[in-house]
Amino acid sequence: MLVCRSHSSHSDGDFEFFVYAQQWPPTVCVQADVTHKHQCRIPNNVTTWSVHGLWPSNHRGMGPSFCNKTAKFDPNAIRPIENLLLKFWPNLYTDEPLLQFWEHEWDKHGTCAMTVPSLSNEYKYFNIGIKINNKLDVLGSLTKQGIVPKDGYTYPYTAVVMALKKAFKHTTILGCYYDTETKTQYLISLEVCFNKKLEMIDCGHSGGSCRSSEPIAYPAFPLSHHGNDVLLSVN
Repeated sequence: MLVCRSHSSHSDGDFEFFVYAQQWPPTVCVQADVTHKHQCRIPNNVTTWSVHGLWPSNHRGMGPSFCNKTAKFDPNAIRPIENLLLKFWPNLYTDEPLLQFWEHEWDKHGTCAMTVPSLSNEYKYFNIGIKINNKLDVLGSLTKQGIVPKDGYTYPYTAVVMALKKAFKHTTILGCYYDTETKTQYLISLEVCFNKKLEMIDCGHSGGSCRSSEPIAYPAFPLSHHGNDVLLSVN
């Protein structure tokens, strides 16, 4: 899905905290449609922010990745929560195998997270990811602060940042996709940070990928989303 912002391919499993990354499906598909890099579909059961991943991270330098090559991804391990994953942690790219996204997140990040007892296996890793998604309720939290998905409308960057601060009481990191053709900045991701006890902490002072001087578009799910899958395909 989105490119992991702060990780490289090294196997040292030491890390200090977690970055919990979520993505906004309508913008993911806008980006796919504009860049022609993927086919993107939002399934009917996906109606809110979806999980990108839970990434072991460090305050300085890169977080660890691909830490345990013997802990191979096993689709059967997550079979009991597969329906929940399809709803809250979906692979929106239809030109990729369904399991590819989950396999990548487990191999790159989950095998490093498993040093924490509450995330010690594949099932726990994905199950915790779903639980955090439901607990945060980014869509509902932003709505309460007056930041509502709406086509043809933008919010000041500072308004979105302040809304998130009020909602979560901690510093988070916004991610944006910038369409150079229309000169529109779309909200595409949100990173929330947790310590190893899975308690929320400040994410530091990174401004993320959004341009603070420009407004942010927060597109709604397409009207056709309810009733039929939304398919944004490349030519």
